[in-house]
Amino acid sequence: MYSKELEELIDSVLADGVVTDQERAVLRKRALACGEDPDEVMIVVDGRLAKMKKAASPVTPATEKRGNIVKCPNCGAPIEAGAIKCKECGYVFTNVKANNTAKEFAFMLDQKIAKVRYDHDMNNINKVNEFIKNFPLPTGKEDLLEFIASLDARRRSQSYYQEAYNAKYKECTNKAKIQFAGDAQIEALLSRTEKFSISKLSKRQRKTILYAIIAFIIIVGGSLYHFISSREMAVAGEKATAMAKAQCDSLCNIMDSFEVPTRKNYKQIERDLLNLTWADPGYRNEWSYDNAEEAIDGYKDKYLTKKRGIASQVYSIYKEIYPGQNDASSWDGLEASLHAPDDIYNSEGIQN
Repeated sequence: MYSKELEELIDSVLADGVVTDQERAVLRKRALACGEDPDEVMIVVDGRLAKMKKAASPVTPATEKRGNIVKCPNCGAPIEAGAIKCKECGYVFTNVKANNTAKEFAFMLDQKIAKVRYDHDMNNINKVNEFIKNFPLPTGKEDLLEFIASLDARRRSQSYYQEAYNAKYKECTNKAKIQFAGDAQIEALLSRTEKFSISKLSKRQRKTILYAIIAFIIIVGGSLYHFISSREMAVAGEKATAMAKAQCDSLCNIMDSFEVPTRKNYKQIERDLLNLTWADPGYRNEWSYDNAEEAIDGYKDKYLTKKRGIASQVYSIYKEIYPGQNDASSWDGLEASLHAPDDIYNSEGIQN
């Protein structure tokens, strides 16, 4: 009747059976853009809405209870809705017309979902879920069988409405178990669909448990590794600090035993100083500069400060003996050795 674009918008607006003022304004604007009379379009929309409400009204003819059967054809007793045989005489009913609830449900559902596809509004998604949960259950056996099968297929797919489908499916199966207890067709369908549901649930539970265990192992393992690594690092740091302190005390005691540098002994003191080297305890924290490293560096600085103080005294005497001979090769080597950082020597005192 109208352009494809306008018709799709009309279908989306009518999907939930309600046309709001905002939706009417949008329709009028789109009608003008498509070259249509807005008033005429709104009359058509209202007419379609009225037809939808009339079609959805709960007018149930008497013959719908069991097709054209109102009373048992064998004994004339009244027939209850959904009965598959007469309670009075046991006569089994055949050629009973179903209500096609599944088709009606699918038709109305598709209209509502079409609107969600158009705007992805959470309010409309919630309306669809409410429609699914509140949709009336069929009464006839054939109708109920078809409806259960339809819901079972829908609830297996990931969507906004999966939980609502599953809740409706359970509602239908509970009714079927009560209303048609002992019926072979009902029991066969429920056995097939419920088995799938249970197996899927068990598989999902197993996956959830497995993921939880893996996450727990990773978290605990990581924490344990960090704890062990931290503890090992702390022990190594304590050991290295103790070694550095002992080395500093030993070297400083040796230097304390030196005589005061004079013109007679400065050569010997020079040789003794050159024989003193700092052996690196070999501790390094890969992640950060920690307390152990700070303590080790402190002991090393204490040793170097004392050594350089004595070296300065030796240097002063050398300058007195050889004034103006700053280029003497022997002193160049002495000065370089005495003032170079000791960390260029390894634990054996050999230059790296």
